[in-house]
Amino acid sequence: MFDATLNGVMDSADVGSDIILADLLQRRRSLQTNRTGEFNGERWSDPASTEEAMEHCFPADALADMVSIAWGLKQGARILHLGSASGRTVSALRALGFDAFGVEFNGAARAAVPSRLDQYNILGELTDLPFEDQSFDVVIETGLCRLPREKVTQAIEEIWRVSKRGMVLGSVTIDLPIDLIERDNLLQGVRVLGSRWDWSEKLYAAGFTHALMDERLGEVWKRAEAAGSGAGQWYDDAESVLYCFYQREVAPVQWTQRGDEEPKEANDPFREPLVVAPGAE
Repeated sequence: MFDATLNGVMDSADVGSDIILADLLQRRRSLQTNRTGEFNGERWSDPASTEEAMEHCFPADALADMVSIAWGLKQGARILHLGSASGRTVSALRALGFDAFGVEFNGAARAAVPSRLDQYNILGELTDLPFEDQSFDVVIETGLCRLPREKVTQAIEEIWRVSKRGMVLGSVTIDLPIDLIERDNLLQGVRVLGSRWDWSEKLYAAGFTHALMDERLGEVWKRAEAAGSGAGQWYDDAESVLYCFYQREVAPVQWTQRGDEEPKEANDPFREPLVVAPGAE
C-alpha cells in the first residue's frame, strides 16, 4: 500500500514537473523575436533555418546507419519521413540508396520542394496516409508534435498501419536541452509538447514497443555520439535512444474510430503532461 501510494506521488510530481517545464519553454520562446512567413493562409517561420536545424539533429547518414543497426535495413529499403517539410532528409536518404518518401501536411513548409523531388515528397494528412498497409520498412516522424492534439492518436495509428518493422520518434520533447531548443528554434510550429515518456505511453497504446532492448542499443548510441547527436544534443544518453526507437507489434483490439475525438481517460498522457503552444489553436 505504501509503495503504491509513494509511486503515485512520484508520478504526480513528474507530471507536474513536465507541465511546468513545458510552460517555461513556451514562455521563453514567446519573448523571442519570431520571423514568420505565410503561404496560402498557413504560417511557417523561416523554413530554411528550420530544416537546417532538423538536419543538424538528424543527419541523414547517421539516421541511415542507426535504422540499419536497429532493423538490419539495407539499400533499397523503404523509409517514410513524416513531417518532411521540403524534403531535404528524403533527398539525402534517396542519395544513400534508400527508397525514401516524405509526407508534409503544411503547405508553407513544403513550398520549397524541388521539382525533382515532387513525386517523393508529397503534401498530405498524417492522419490519412495514401499508402498501403505495411508498405514501408520504417517510419521516421518529426511531425507528430506539430499536429493538433486531437489528431495525434489517429496519426500514430496510421504510422502503425503503414510501417512493417517500426518507427523512430523525432518529435521535439521537453527532454531536449534548453540551449538546443532555443538555439535551433525547435519549438517553431510545435502544438503539443511533452516528454519522451509521454510519447512512449501513447505509442505503446497503439501497438509499438521499445525496439532496442539488447546490444543494439549500445551500437545505436555510439553512432549517435559519433554523429554529434550525443550528450548535450538530441540524444543525451542511451536511454534517450531507447525512447526514440519503437518496434511494430500487434495492434490493440480497439482503436479510435476515424472522425472521433480522442477519449479523455485520466491516464492519457496527452491530457495533462502535454500543453498546447500559445496561439497555436
